[in-house]
Amino acid sequence: MEAESTWDLDSSIQLRKKFNNLTKKKKNELSETIDAYLVSGGKMIKKDILGLDQKYGIVKISTTMDIKGEYPITDGVMIINVGGFERGMDFTKKKRVNPIFYPLNSVKEEAITYRIPKGYFVSYVPPNVNLDNGFFSIKRDYIKGQNEIKITEVAQYKRTEIASRDYARVKDFFDKLPSATQQRIIIKKEGSSK
Repeated sequence: MEAESTWDLDSSIQLRKKFNNLTKKKKNELSETIDAYLVSGGKMIKKDILGLDQKYGIVKISTTMDIKGEYPITDGVMIINVGGFERGMDFTKKKRVNPIFYPLNSVKEEAITYRIPKGYFVSYVPPNVNLDNGFFSIKRDYIKGQNEIKITEVAQYKRTEIASRDYARVKDFFDKLPSATQQRIIIKKEGSSK
């Protein structure tokens, strides 16, 4: 599995500041901890963190991992679950008196490539996601290649104010967000009739 993540500017600044204040030994320990967390018993083949040595700008993390058994095959079918966004506790009340104010702009970009094993094909790709509630948007695209499928995702928060009269629409957006973003890719063995 290959994954690429671009951090928003605020998170990049915080990570760079914390990372650059560590000793070399602590940096190595942190790197090993991150590897163990990401691969969950698999193997980190390659990891690049770009932008940590710069004075300013975004941080981009690129990884190539081999995770055995991550996607088990049952009766010639492999299912890749694409995680959704959790509901969270914000905007759960029935009404709101004050406007909604979101104080900053941030963008998180990710790209994950799944290599399809020889003898298998992509049977189902979910529809692309493009949701926007005025201050939060999520765009997820599925790009099907010959022997791979790539998922690109951009989650963005926008500095804005939304009137309290629009609260019901925002609440409804977050109520539906988990089910709208929890998706599956289905891969089947060639010649499978199921």
